[in-house]
Amino acid sequence: PREPYERAGDVPNCIFSNGAILEPDGEVKVYYGACDTTICLATTTLDELLSACRGEL
Repeated sequence: PREPYERAGDVPNCIFSNGAILEPDGEVKVYYGACDTTICLATTTLDELLSACRGEL
C-alpha cells in the first residue's frame, strides 16, 4: 500500500484484488479494494504484469 486511501481505513494497510479484465489491446484492468473502505482500479499491460510476476521489474 502506497496511497493514503490504501493505508488508512477500517483495515489499515490492506489491499486485495477483486478481479481483472484483459482488454483486446493487452491492457489489464485490476479492480481492488483498499482498507475495506475504497474500491480502486489499477491498469497495466499484460507484458508488464507478467514481467512483475517473474521478478523482472
